[in-house]
Amino acid sequence: MATLHYVITNNFDVYVEGKNLTNSIVRSHLNGDRSLVWANGEATGQSASGVGAGYTAHGRSYAPGMAYRF
Repeated sequence: MATLHYVITNNFDVYVEGKNLTNSIVRSHLNGDRSLVWANGEATGQSASGVGAGYTAHGRSYAPGMAYRF
């Protein structure tokens, strides 16, 4: 995760936040047991993301925002 934050005035800030910037995939296991692959709702075959059973791909995400303090 990365955040770029810019203070415009003492009361007003703008920012943008990025998550999973490297677009990595995650492999997860059921109850920490490496022999039990968690397949994101599918026991076998390709997942909806097309990365294979046991893997999850969420992609990059960005969120802009601003804050004003009274």
